Amino acid sequence: MIYFWDDLKQAISKVIDLLEPGSLLGIFMVSAGDLQQHQNTKSDVFNKYTVDHVRSIMESAGFKDIRIFEESGNNRKVYCIYAGKQDQRI
Repeated sequence: MIYFWDDLKQAISKVIDLLEPGSLLGIFMVSAGDLQQHQNTKSDVFNKYTVDHVRSIMESAGFKDIRIFEESGNNRKVYCIYAGKQDQRI
C-alpha cells in the first residue's frame, strides 16, 4: 500500500495520529530494487521506497520500537516492518 502514497511523511504522520496509544503498525514491502525490475511496477504509479527511508520517516513521525524483518527468496527481498505508538500513560 505504501507504494501508492506520494507523500510518505504525511501519510505516516496521519497513521500515527489515528492510532491509539500502545497500538502497532505493520507494513509489508518489497525492496525498491526488486520493484524496479518487474515490468508491472516500473511505472511512476509505484513509489519505490527503501526500507531505510521508511524507517527514518517512521522514527521522525514518533513511532517507537521499530523492528524490521527481512526475508529473501524467489529472487526478491521482502520486509515486514513493525512499529508502535508509545503508550501515553503516566
